[in-house]
Amino acid sequence: MKLNKKLALANKETLVIEIGPGIGALTQMLSQEAKKVIAYEIDERLPEVLAYSLEDCDNVEIILEDFMQVDLKAIVDQYPDDDVVVAANLPYYITTPILFKIFESNADIKRITVMMQKEVADRFSATVNSKDYNALSVITQYRTTVKQVVKVPRNVFNPKPNVDSSVLQFEFKEKDTTVNEELFFSMVKACFKQRRKTILNNFGEWLNDKESARVYLEEAGIDVEIIRLVGVMNRTPFKKPTAIPEYVLIFEGKKTSDFYEHEYETDDVRFFPINDLPEISPKVTEGEIKRMINSALSGETIFD
Repeated sequence: MKLNKKLALANKETLVIEIGPGIGALTQMLSQEAKKVIAYEIDERLPEVLAYSLEDCDNVEIILEDFMQVDLKAIVDQYPDDDVVVAANLPYYITTPILFKIFESNADIKRITVMMQKEVADRFSATVNSKDYNALSVITQYRTTVKQVVKVPRNVFNPKPNVDSSVLQFEFKEKDTTVNEELFFSMVKACFKQRRKTILNNFGEWLNDKESARVYLEEAGIDVEIIRLVGVMNRTPFKKPTAIPEYVLIFEGKKTSDFYEHEYETDDVRFFPINDLPEISPKVTEGEIKRMINSALSGETIFD
C-alpha cells in the first residue's frame, strides 16, 4: 500500500482533539503538525507515562477525564478561529457511543478520523438496500460524508484479534438549523426499532397513531404497502428500501406537528466488548499504523 503523507494539519491552524492517547505514539505525530493537541485519557496510570513520552511536545495538553463526560461544545467554542478535528484509535466497544456524542454535541468540528472494527465501519458507511444499512447509517450519513480511508487486516496485529479493522473519516456537512436533530434522530431510531416490521408499524408506534403515520409516509412518496425497513430478511432484500432523503421528507412533513418524543432502545447499534487494540506485529510497524490514521486527516484516499 502506498500511503499519502500529506497531512491537513500542516498549516498549523488546526486543533486536534485526541481520544485515548495511550502512551502517546499518535499524539507525538499529531503535535508535530497541529497547532495544539488536546488529549483525553481515562486511565489514571497513563499521565505519568505521557508526561515522559511527550516531554518535548509543548503544544499538547493531557486531560485526565472521561471523554463521555466532557462538554465538547464548550471546549470547541474556546477556539473559534481554528479548524477542529478529532482523531482516535478507540476500543471497539466504545466506538459508537463516542461518535454519537460528537454528532449530537453541536460542536463546530470539521472532521473525525477513527479506527474501528470493520463490522461497525460497514454499518456507518452502508448503502441503501444492503444488509448493514440501519439507523446508524441514516443518522451518520445525514450529518456527515463517510469515507473509508484504509482497511487494517487482523493479521497486522500480534496477538491477532478475531476481527478486521477500518479507518473511517467523517466529514461534517453544513447543518440545517431548521431541523430538530434530536427529534429527527429519535424518529429514525424508532423506524428501525424492529427490523422485521414495516416502517408503517414502527413509525405508527412512535407516533402512537398508525393512520397519521400512513398519511405522513404517503406524503413523503413512500408506498406503505410494499416498503419494509431496509435490511435483509432470509437473505432477500426488501422490495423497495427507504433512503435517507425519504426519512428527511417524512420528518419535514411532520416537524411542525406534535411528535411523540419516544426514546427507544434499538438492536441495530451493537457494541463489541473487545479490549484495547493489541500490540502491532513486526509485519506492520506501529508507526505505519499511526500514519494510516494520521493520513486520514488530509481528506484524501491513500490507496494505490
